[in-house]
Amino acid sequence: LTSLQPPETPAQYAVDADQVRRGEQVFAEQDCAQCHSGSAFTNGQLVDVGTSSPAGELYDTPSLRWLWLSAPYFHDGRAATLGDVFSMAGAHYLLDKVRMDDIDALIAYLLTLR
Repeated sequence: LTSLQPPETPAQYAVDADQVRRGEQVFAEQDCAQCHSGSAFTNGQLVDVGTSSPAGELYDTPSLRWLWLSAPYFHDGRAATLGDVFSMAGAHYLLDKVRMDDIDALIAYLLTLR
């Protein structure tokens, strides 16, 4: 397994380096690493994601690596795009905290993670 190479992200060839750097800053400013940390970009914990489930279901904090391969997002697939992740109500909602161009930068950064 150690000889296997990860797939290359399409974002490697179509990125604005300044936008990706800004996205990394937004990631830090919004404290995303509180849950998405380390080399796998996950803390490996089970969390209540606010589903209001009577069963009190907990879900794995997903890795942020290879996001371009893993849509749709969330445990139930309700976010078709990363833009949806940050515009839907819930823990990842950023529209009232972050400018849209910074959300675009964050998405550009996330799409480079492999």
